Amino acid sequence: MKEGREMRWENYFAKCRLSDDGILHCTEEADVTTKFSAEAQNGLFEIEDTSWWFQYRSQVICQIAHKFLNEEHIIFDVGGGNGYTTNRMALDGYCMALLEPSPAACRNAKRRGLRTVICGTLEEETVIDDSMEQLLLLDVLEHIEDDGAFLRTMYRKLAPGGRVLLTVPAFQRLWSSEDDEARHYRRYRLEQLKDAA
Repeated sequence: MKEGREMRWENYFAKCRLSDDGILHCTEEADVTTKFSAEAQNGLFEIEDTSWWFQYRSQVICQIAHKFLNEEHIIFDVGGGNGYTTNRMALDGYCMALLEPSPAACRNAKRRGLRTVICGTLEEETVIDDSMEQLLLLDVLEHIEDDGAFLRTMYRKLAPGGRVLLTVPAFQRLWSSEDDEARHYRRYRLEQLKDAA
């Protein structure tokens, strides 16, 4: 988030608590279920800063964001894991906030230096409807069994005129053991993605 600008979390979340480690919690840790274990998140954290994939992907996301998103409005990176792309965009001048259900990933994001880290999900009742102006949903939707219900919730949370930058893996025929390991439900074609909404 830009220097000197603070997120007023009460504008976005009906109930949360700030922990001693600086993470805003919108759910109890025991109530959180995630696709990735703490060990998996920590393993990713160890390689992200040197991985060509994470570096290139975040560079492309930043270029696309420059065309479609507003630097002055907060961008919530929903399900942004350890915050690698979130941090890259913050370094590029965007007002960023990570909204991530994994407590381990949230702790890693704080270690990475992210200022605004929220442990929770977009689906919770704690997120105020019509409040979020911009969302990133980067390789998240394929992990959600009922993607249509999630997208409807996402639209309800978006402020009028809000924007979403979304990426998903393409083409079911490219399914591989990597998709199984990542616990994907599907890959997408553009028409399928439009129908899901």
